[in-house]
Amino acid sequence: MKPTVKRYFLSFCCLLFMFSFLVLPASAITTERVQGDPWNYVKIYGEDSKDVIPNTVIIYMHGDCNSGSHHLGDLEILADTEHPYKYAKQDKLPLPDDILMICPQTHSDGEFLKKYDKLYEFIHYWAELYPDAKIILGGHSRGGMTTYFVANKGNDDVDGYFFFSTKKPEEADQLQPINNAFVCYGNGDNVYRRHYFSNLFPFDINEDRFARKIEVWDPETNNVYFVGPGGHVEAPLLILEDIFWEWVNSVPY
Repeated sequence: MKPTVKRYFLSFCCLLFMFSFLVLPASAITTERVQGDPWNYVKIYGEDSKDVIPNTVIIYMHGDCNSGSHHLGDLEILADTEHPYKYAKQDKLPLPDDILMICPQTHSDGEFLKKYDKLYEFIHYWAELYPDAKIILGGHSRGGMTTYFVANKGNDDVDGYFFFSTKKPEEADQLQPINNAFVCYGNGDNVYRRHYFSNLFPFDINEDRFARKIEVWDPETNNVYFVGPGGHVEAPLLILEDIFWEWVNSVPY
């Protein structure tokens, strides 16, 4: 290759390389693994928002078979299943810059509920750290059962609750009417369990039509009932739906 042609070729490659940075999407999500007490947890931020004071903190509790240990490396278990940490690492989680998501990991299945006093301390920590932010608590499966327990027991720090493919735990009574709740299932899931949330809606969600893909939003209570595609394992994918983030934004402070 002649020197002049070679120079042109190298210049073209440099321009192409620089242009690729302009057109290829950069990762919009930042994750951080944190050693905690009693549980380690993952912090998920929007792009370049680690220094932003959030106006919303979402605490997400996983279900069974996602527990770890005191080792930070075990948090990667969450990234190998249907979980917000996985979606964040895949750059799929549509997390706004002013929202912080916290994902603790238990040491054994069902520990969130067994140590609910520690969970209350964990929730209160974030409420004190960001006193002007709204706190939204929720989870999938066993984590959703713990959310049910907390919602039924009551917690002054929590402004909204979401329940992904879950039911009432034995430790809780039937959930009494509350506002700002998001209840969802996959249409391949055991949606018969929706009757545990019947007190949250002015319509009978036990009817067969409410087992199909549907979204119903009650403006009086700001409660949402949503059925999307998938089964029980895939239910956390519903956190990628626009309606979930619209509901998050609608929860008052």
